[in-house]
Amino acid sequence: MIDALLPAHYVTTSSALRDLMHELQQQPLVAVDTESNSYYAYVTRVCLVQLSTPTQDYILDPFAIDDMQPFGDLLANPQVEKVFHAAEYDLICLRRDFGFAAANLFDTMLAARLCGEQTFGLNDILKRHFGVTLDKTHQLDDWGVRPLSAESLRYAQMDTHYLPALRQIYYDKLAELGALDEAREVFEDALRVEIKPNTFDPDGFWKLIRPKELKGQPLAVLSALYALRERVAMATNLPPHRVIENHTLVRMAAHPPLGMRDLWQLRGVNMTALKPYAQELLETVRAAQKAPIPTMPEPKRVDPVLSDRYIALHAWRKEKGIARGLDSNIIVSKQTLWEIARLMPQTHEELAQVVGMGAWRLQAYGDEILALVRTL
Repeated sequence: MIDALLPAHYVTTSSALRDLMHELQQQPLVAVDTESNSYYAYVTRVCLVQLSTPTQDYILDPFAIDDMQPFGDLLANPQVEKVFHAAEYDLICLRRDFGFAAANLFDTMLAARLCGEQTFGLNDILKRHFGVTLDKTHQLDDWGVRPLSAESLRYAQMDTHYLPALRQIYYDKLAELGALDEAREVFEDALRVEIKPNTFDPDGFWKLIRPKELKGQPLAVLSALYALRERVAMATNLPPHRVIENHTLVRMAAHPPLGMRDLWQLRGVNMTALKPYAQELLETVRAAQKAPIPTMPEPKRVDPVLSDRYIALHAWRKEKGIARGLDSNIIVSKQTLWEIARLMPQTHEELAQVVGMGAWRLQAYGDEILALVRTL
């Protein structure tokens, strides 16, 4: 089946994009996926956008297209359904890089979960429904390089090629289960993505170690190396782990390199990227061996009353998920639970004002949630 796949139309100019978007605005649905270079770059970018209709596949090259706004207009058009598989990361990337937001989502991964399927990765689903196995050798391709090989482009194309047909399969299953209204609310949850600022946390090194794995002065060395690695990563536009791997950073803190020979013998170090900074690294280690020992920062405090309310609501959600045979975060989102805990609605009208409590959830869970809230 893969061998018979016709190559996708590769779109590289703004005029070609405008023409294509004018055509796709007339479609009832368009499948969407993106490829980013997060594994290879400090500053992650959307490198490809794949689109599919039931009859044709397209690949957009954002590096070559001057104006991506017509694609943003398509995403925002509520008359055209956008079919994603596991949309959250793609939506975050599209909003981060272009400021685009989507409307009218159908997420085949969420649909599979609502249908009670136990494995819902795209590869598993395509194999189950179409007998197709994706070539995983291209999973870690560097999508930021140009030109991309025909094999890489075909791999990217496969991420959307089957989504229109897959959407129909799950639409029919959801309709049979009487779950279409619930699915629409779950899809709406997915559209409310949060863009967290990509800022460096100097205390992030604590997450690299197990409790009591390092004590005393090695903690100061780890803190200094963690900050140095970030500076090198930024200067070389590499992800920090591709400068020095996390486990190597911890090992260097426990057994600091004393000279160049020690440094070059380490595994998990990108010698090409680090070479211009090698002397600085050794000086950083020596200084850190005399620096004050850092103390773990206090965890952010949450109002204990609010926290207790959330825990009770979370326990209710877990029990409801078990009873229905679904992952509990499909029942109601975590953000919605926190909002209920904060607002403490007392009536259906007040509960209906909580983001994430649509008409279906209000009907299905409203009485139970309100009864629980009154006990809190």
